Amino acid sequence: MKLLTHPAGVPYMDYIRLIAENPIAKKVKMADLEHNMDTRRVGNVKTRKYDTYVEALNYLQNS
Repeated sequence: MKLLTHPAGVPYMDYIRLIAENPIAKKVKMADLEHNMDTRRVGNVKTRKYDTYVEALNYLQNS
């Protein structure tokens, strides 16, 4: 699904807002964010994008 690809030049949260409008894309993206935030995958270290993922997941959960 093309909607799930973050286009170059589009701010990340604008991209998340677009995803929130599509129920299927929203579910897929939320699962992707939860997976990306699972620190067990990367030696229990938060990635540099962790806080961005938290913000995006919170937005999708509440939209």
